[in-house]
Formats: sequence, C-alpha cells, structure tokens
Amino acid sequence: DLGDLVRSPDGLVLRVRGKGRHERLAPVGRRAEAAITAWVEGERRSILAALLAGTAAATGLPPDPLFLNKHGERFGVRGLRRLIVRMARR
Repeated sequence: DLGDLVRSPDGLVLRVRGKGRHERLAPVGRRAEAAITAWVEGERRSILAALLAGTAAATGLPPDPLFLNKHGERFGVRGLRRLIVRMARR
C-alpha cells in the first residue's frame, strides 16, 4: 500500500509485515525509488483518472493500493504471476 512507503532521512523505506504480523522496515534502493515514484505519479494516476473520467477527481479515491491492474483494482498474486511468466517468455 502507499501508506507502507515511508520517507526517512536516508531515503525511501518500505514497511513490510512478515510471519506473525511482525513489522520490518526495508530500505528501497535509488533505482527502485525512482521507478516507484514514476509509477505513482504517472501510470497509476492515469489508470485512476481513466476510471473516473467524468465522475470524481482521482484524488477522491482511497489511495491504498500501490500497484493497480488495468481495472483500477489491487494487483493480485495471480496477476503478478501472469506478468512474470509473460516477461520470462520474452
């Protein structure tokens, strides 16, 4: 979720929950941070805007899911698997 990305003095940190709901902070590298920023400010925003065309502003949606599918829903495990398989075949 977007709320799990935290800016720290050392850069971007991702809050992850593991077994037993233990919470850990994982540093995000510069290249990954740049890619995430580009996604959030670009393609993700475009998907939300396209879904809301003519209705409400994209900022009115709950901003929770970081990665969205083409329908504006949370990107699930199956979708991720299909994406990896498709990219591996290239």
